[in-house]
Amino acid sequence: GLLVSYAESDDGLHFRRENLALLESQNSMYNNIVFDGGFNGVSPEMGNVFIDSTAPESERYKMIYTDWPGAHVFDEPFTHNVGVLRGAASPDGLHWNRYYDNFLGKYCDSQNSACWDGDLGCYVAYHRTIGTHGSLRIGNFKVDGERRGRAIGRLESRDYRNWESGGVALQADFDDGLNVDVYNSAYSRYPKSPHAHFLFPSFYHHYEGTFHVQVCTSRDNRNWFRPSRETFIPLGERGEFDSFMISVAPGFVPLDDDRFALYYRSADGPHGGAGVELTESEQKKVAARVGRVVFKRDRIVGIEAGEQGGHFCTRPLLFSGKTLKLNIEPIGPNSRLRVELLSWEKEEPIDGYAFAACDPLSNDDLDAEVHWQGNDGIESSVAEKPVRLHFEFFNMRIYAFQFGE
Repeated sequence: GLLVSYAESDDGLHFRRENLALLESQNSMYNNIVFDGGFNGVSPEMGNVFIDSTAPESERYKMIYTDWPGAHVFDEPFTHNVGVLRGAASPDGLHWNRYYDNFLGKYCDSQNSACWDGDLGCYVAYHRTIGTHGSLRIGNFKVDGERRGRAIGRLESRDYRNWESGGVALQADFDDGLNVDVYNSAYSRYPKSPHAHFLFPSFYHHYEGTFHVQVCTSRDNRNWFRPSRETFIPLGERGEFDSFMISVAPGFVPLDDDRFALYYRSADGPHGGAGVELTESEQKKVAARVGRVVFKRDRIVGIEAGEQGGHFCTRPLLFSGKTLKLNIEPIGPNSRLRVELLSWEKEEPIDGYAFAACDPLSNDDLDAEVHWQGNDGIESSVAEKPVRLHFEFFNMRIYAFQFGE
């Protein structure tokens, strides 16, 4: 069976595995194992750990994971009708006690994640489930859908013991095609941004045997939106450690004030059942590893324009402050960006804040401040009514904007 172990790192790259001597394994206490599944546990896996700021000290750390009520999957024919979704708690992240209750009576075969959501006032968990396609309801007329493909399910709980289903949070759709399922949620709340929720699901392409990571966003941790279907973390070249599969782990890891990391599990061979043939040398070295990607603050999803240029407007906004700062990145030569403020009533440029008065921006900057000639920032009278931001840009990508003092 699988076991949960503990390691530490000062830089997020080099990890130390200390002898903790907490649990016996293979007739020895010399190991860094912290959890073996607890009561009736067999093989705890596919989960995550989070800090629960609302819990008593004895349950400050919480874990969600899958396990088996009997023989491990490798000891008997595999079926999703056995196995359970479970939880455990710890005062220090080292000494764990399993909750007696099973969260869900089935094996959830991808990394499950959970968190406490203070805005919703409950715990939220994301797990592996099965999607349904083709259902229809019109009045009393009902057509049941076909169960097809892996998907991401959602649960809620008030006490981290008794859970209610929130249905399917994300599944492949018509545009994804019949060759695609969804593995792994990688739920992550953006640090210091309580209303910025992300999923980094792996879209599994059956025939190719590959996992392609995309980005999903939510403002309420319930309703999810895919702003783009582009691959967020590209697979490596054939033969590299992450050439076939990438599964992102839950949680952003801050490296400094301006950089974050995401860790992921990878594989240099296809998922089972794929129509891909490996060379003999490739078959010998197929393995799973852990990697990470590093990105600058807020640079997850952006809007870009090429050399032909482009423009877009925001919805009407109410704001406070006198400065506007942008997170922007050039993507080609002669990059340029300007902003104008539009009145909500007429959708015309506000006097003094048109494109013609805006000093163009062209540098790579996380906090590029916008200046309009003849104005010392944005006048307080402008913020008294909703405004739209109108962007005009060339060879530039916009990730975020923020008003401030």
